[in-house]
Amino acid sequence: MRKKRHKVAAGSLLITVVIALVLGLICSLLILSGYHELRIRTDRDIETSLNRNLQSAVNMVLAGHPQTGVPQSSAMDLYGKGNDSVIITEGIWGVYDFASVEARVEGRSRHRNLFFGPLPADSLDGCLYLAEHQRSLSLVGNTRLTGKAYLPKGGIKPGYINQRGYDHSDLVNGPIWQSTNTLPDVDIDRVRYYGDWLRRDSLAEQGQELPDTIEHSFTDAVQTIHRKGPITLSGVKYAGHIIIGSDSLIEVDSDVVLNGVLLIAPVVRFRRGFSGKVQAFGTDSIIVEEACHMRYPSALVIVKENKGKSQPRLVVGENSVVEGLVLTHADDASVMTLMELRSGSLIRGIVYSNGFLSPEGGVYG
Repeated sequence: MRKKRHKVAAGSLLITVVIALVLGLICSLLILSGYHELRIRTDRDIETSLNRNLQSAVNMVLAGHPQTGVPQSSAMDLYGKGNDSVIITEGIWGVYDFASVEARVEGRSRHRNLFFGPLPADSLDGCLYLAEHQRSLSLVGNTRLTGKAYLPKGGIKPGYINQRGYDHSDLVNGPIWQSTNTLPDVDIDRVRYYGDWLRRDSLAEQGQELPDTIEHSFTDAVQTIHRKGPITLSGVKYAGHIIIGSDSLIEVDSDVVLNGVLLIAPVVRFRRGFSGKVQAFGTDSIIVEEACHMRYPSALVIVKENKGKSQPRLVVGENSVVEGLVLTHADDASVMTLMELRSGSLIRGIVYSNGFLSPEGGVYG
């Protein structure tokens, strides 16, 4: 019996090939989509681990404080599994502590630099601490004390200077506590360490031109620029682990960019309009001219150790802002420091002086 033959359309093979290609493409796309989803999930897990480990390292840093000014590094495995490692570098930088932390997971890393420090003394939680010197405090003009005030036994009263009295009815908007004979303790040894730096560093150079740009990581050893004679910074950009020192004067123009740099000299002057993050240490004077902005974390510090005829002086000019610490201290009671906060100036942070204080500006801290 003869079998019937069925005719197959001439285009069937082509259609079959096309269908096979489409099915193959769909399968490939499904595989690729699954791989891509797995890759996204893996990346997300790694990012989560990096953020978690980085925050764990920061928490470990905040749990303790470095003891020396030399950066100290340590590496550790957070969970003992060999794939969650962190590297922590800690040290002291000016009036602050600094840390550089790095987290590593599966060949990836994330890095963060931070400044930190211990909480201030309990008695520095108020708006004013005036040591006991058997005198009362007089308020004149538009002065406002908001917050806890530590005052002498003589208390507080309205005053009258240059034909102007006190503008308000309440003297303190907050509780009043009695102060002691001394100011709350601060770590004077730390700021004295930088005041002595010029004497310890004997490698001062003379007459060399300063570089235009320096960026130096806090994980590296400190870079120092120490010159004999005055230093004028103009049009330069310096950032990071850098100390600039002069045996006489450092002058900073308004076009200078400083980020985290330390300046050490008997006299430090910031020209009108300067803005940056900087810590300045002086022994004779620090002058901040008008309309400057010292961004957080900045510090202006004068520490007078030896006797001398000149009165150490720190001036914050009109309409200038300092975010951080402003401190003057003299070891010898016969040489009283003078701090002037001129009209329109603003300090966001702590103002500390064991000498004379002329506060014509505002303080928020």
